[in-house]
Amino acid sequence: MVREQALLSSAVGVVIDPPVTEDCSNVGSGTITFTGDVDDPTLNTIAIGDALVLTFSNCEVDAGLVANGVFDLTIVGFSGDVANFIPPYNVTVDVLLTDFTVSDNLLTFEGDGDMTLTLAGNIDGTLDANISGTALTTTESGVAITLANYLYALSERIFAPFDYTIEMSGELESAALGGSVMFDTLETFTGFGDEFPGTGVLLITGAEGSQCRLTAIDSVNVTVEVDEDGDGVFETSLDETWVDVGV
Repeated sequence: MVREQALLSSAVGVVIDPPVTEDCSNVGSGTITFTGDVDDPTLNTIAIGDALVLTFSNCEVDAGLVANGVFDLTIVGFSGDVANFIPPYNVTVDVLLTDFTVSDNLLTFEGDGDMTLTLAGNIDGTLDANISGTALTTTESGVAITLANYLYALSERIFAPFDYTIEMSGELESAALGGSVMFDTLETFTGFGDEFPGTGVLLITGAEGSQCRLTAIDSVNVTVEVDEDGDGVFETSLDETWVDVGV
């Protein structure tokens, strides 16, 4: 175990060297190799600057779900009892994915790039999760999507009525789109539980200033407006369902 290996040293700032390789628990086959530099040799606590590099090799992380590649994480900030998720707490982690894949019998997710993850539990029963980064490329079912200067911010209540808010922005590029588009939340999306949002506005800007604006009507329906020539006038307006829009 990594923890057992670390206990061999009593020094502060333990470098996991040589790397430690473990089987992927009793779930399935494959291995995870750990390297890094941590403050607590027992790995019972975390500290700002703790860094771990996890290399997955045909690791069956769950039944039929296999991971490969490198997952590099660094603790850049935290407060409170993060280990037991007792609010108020906050933790921020920088993540770098290199040739990282997760696949099952049907689909394969591939990831390369960077992200910063922030998770905060609040006294009022809300949980905040923010994901941001400069560049992240993911591939699913052979379709590559690249996000640049992106942000996804979710805040949800962990008890009834399970309300949530979502904001997002960034640039998205994909061959499926024939190029790249910018997207930005003009009005925060709000909703409840697993439902689609009932309020909120998202603006998508494409080539030569063309725009598409999505405005939530309720948790089932959304208005889609299109400005094809980028003159600021939305010539087309349709009421669709969220399911049909495919967001």
